[in-house]
Amino acid sequence: MENLNRIISNFIIGSQYYRPPTPPVDEFEQDFKKIKDIGLNTIRVWVMWRWIERRKDEYNFSEYDKLFELAERHDIKILINIILPTPPKYIYRERPDCMVVRLDRTIEFPNSAQSAYMIGGYRPCFDNPYLVSRANLFLEKLITRYRDDDNLLAWDIWNEYRIPLCACKYTTERYREWLKKRYKDIDSFNKEFGKAYGYWEDIEPPYNKSDYPEMLAFVQFTLENQGEHLKWVADVVRKFDGKHPVVTHHGSTSTIFSPFIGENTHDERYSAKPVDIYGCTVHLIYYQGYGSTHDSKLYSKYPLALDNARCAKRNYWVAELPSNVSPQGPGEILPGETTLKLWTAVAHGALGIIYWQFKPERLNAEAPGWGLVNYDGSTTKMAEETKHFIKALQQNEELFLNSDPYPAEIALYYDRRIHIINDCIEGKLLEAIHGAYYSFWRENIPVDIVTPEEEWGHYKAIYMPFPILLDTQISKRIKEYVAKGGTVISEAHLGKYRQNGFHSLTIPPEDLIDIFQVKEATTEIFFSHEATWELPSLGDEKEMPLNTQLNFEMEVISDDIPAFQKGLKAYGAYEYARVKAGGAKTLAKFSSGEAAICLNKFENGHAIYVATFPSIYVDSTGDYWTGKLITALSKIANVNPPVKILSPTQEVVTARVMVQKSQNDVLLYVFNHTNKIQDITLELAQKYEKIKEIYGEEAILKNEKIVALTLKPLGVAVYYLKTNA
Repeated sequence: MENLNRIISNFIIGSQYYRPPTPPVDEFEQDFKKIKDIGLNTIRVWVMWRWIERRKDEYNFSEYDKLFELAERHDIKILINIILPTPPKYIYRERPDCMVVRLDRTIEFPNSAQSAYMIGGYRPCFDNPYLVSRANLFLEKLITRYRDDDNLLAWDIWNEYRIPLCACKYTTERYREWLKKRYKDIDSFNKEFGKAYGYWEDIEPPYNKSDYPEMLAFVQFTLENQGEHLKWVADVVRKFDGKHPVVTHHGSTSTIFSPFIGENTHDERYSAKPVDIYGCTVHLIYYQGYGSTHDSKLYSKYPLALDNARCAKRNYWVAELPSNVSPQGPGEILPGETTLKLWTAVAHGALGIIYWQFKPERLNAEAPGWGLVNYDGSTTKMAEETKHFIKALQQNEELFLNSDPYPAEIALYYDRRIHIINDCIEGKLLEAIHGAYYSFWRENIPVDIVTPEEEWGHYKAIYMPFPILLDTQISKRIKEYVAKGGTVISEAHLGKYRQNGFHSLTIPPEDLIDIFQVKEATTEIFFSHEATWELPSLGDEKEMPLNTQLNFEMEVISDDIPAFQKGLKAYGAYEYARVKAGGAKTLAKFSSGEAAICLNKFENGHAIYVATFPSIYVDSTGDYWTGKLITALSKIANVNPPVKILSPTQEVVTARVMVQKSQNDVLLYVFNHTNKIQDITLELAQKYEKIKEIYGEEAILKNEKIVALTLKPLGVAVYYLKTNA
């Protein structure tokens, strides 16, 4: 913790600055003055292996020496981002077997100038022992050169760790060794996955994703192998520098964007394990459209990414927050939107924020993207908003650093194996996760993301979006969780696949039927003509897109769903399942009359089965009432938000509560996600004696629980609330 305290003793607010060859050295001096003027306290620089060691065993750090000299003069910290996936050309010449071999067995030649790695040589395979030996020499030279510099903040050991699935001879051998540790012999492997291999040497990485069983095994190996790569670099850094924190960051959040079978194979839990601080990258294109209107539904992918990173590693920060528009979109950043993004990160417990990037890019496909300042160094409206944010932050920094997110009472279930199968079948897992998250976020209900290996027992409820794979151990944990008083809310097709990729004989699996008291009719077609479904009116039928979603109407027929009246309607999407309700109580029906939502009391808890995917419908449409139904089901487990928006009722205004670590006082963040002025009234779950404005508009505290305020379009307000205690 002593080392970590160096990095979290103050809030990190900085920007990516130097990625060779830009900006040129002759701009460094003026840029540092502007960085200091804006109020940033940190810059990140890419130390690219190929840039430093162009000729074997010859290392040139002169440009980085200049950066550290300027950092000392201007009192700015430097975060070194070690860029190993750009080895020198001589390594490829000496050992061409260090190149990635794709699953189709074609070689991925080192990219001469991939848009983010403009000096070339991008992406070898780090299972190659010679490559690792040369990398170790480079790492030692780099670390020993800067480890004693007072302006060094930390080591970011890998930029956006992600590689394509590799089938080279070195990775294949590691894969076989990994399998040998999990199965006592080849026949045990054959039995598990339905194969007919005679020797371990017969096993190769799968050629394509049509082989579900072997793809499950190989991608799981790849994820763990990536964790080992990160551990290797972390261990080398700590060997030569035991003082500075080790960090890394991902390129795209696995619960939002990243497919496991493709270019973005990674997992936050494995990546976060070897480091002190984990970084979350969220670029505009991931959570905004291409237009100029703020879309709150798409924007909610940003807090989802934050919460996912926080659950992977409590000590996390925003490693790449776009400072401006990219060449891919959106059309513009609206006034107030930068402020909204900055305070959102603080409200979700981030330890710092680092922009991508300080100056606009000027080479290749990423030009002229981003830029907190313009090419000539003049400031943008985003820089001006950042200045105001930093001023408010510094005046109350201790409050922000000594607060934790309000404890979540509900968690979304995420299993990387579901993600793998989802990619194989081209399913809707990511849409389901986002739709469920958006529903809770809009109602100001804090949400965690939990995985199979993590503890769930302290949550009142678990929501399972698109839960198409289960193993016997997870079934057992679900049963124990419900028996002890927990509530599980599962969408359709629970455990459709088993852990080996085989289709389950029953849905849910046999060991869960007594808990849910429902059973899907697996032999029937899910797209039933008996269900009422709607298609968008497109006029000319020839223009109908192939991915048009089917929508399934559900009508609530019971009074057992809190805050959702009998007779109200909501919708599912993608598919619906015909279920036999057994001993479960039907809470809602499809228009066909078949059961849509079933509730069963099992020992001390509840099991709720939703025979379609309302989360996918919410992701697609943002439908208010379907989102309300999702959150209303959690209220069966008495899940409640720490703050309720009393007015406006159907506008997207959100609030977030952070609890002070040493007392019961809280920080209250209020966000107006609409494009108009909102008069807001909210009710707090606890009573408070005083309210103090930290940022934004003044507010009135009434009856110790009611707060009234007015926010401008995309406005943010932050308050400190003191308890009676």
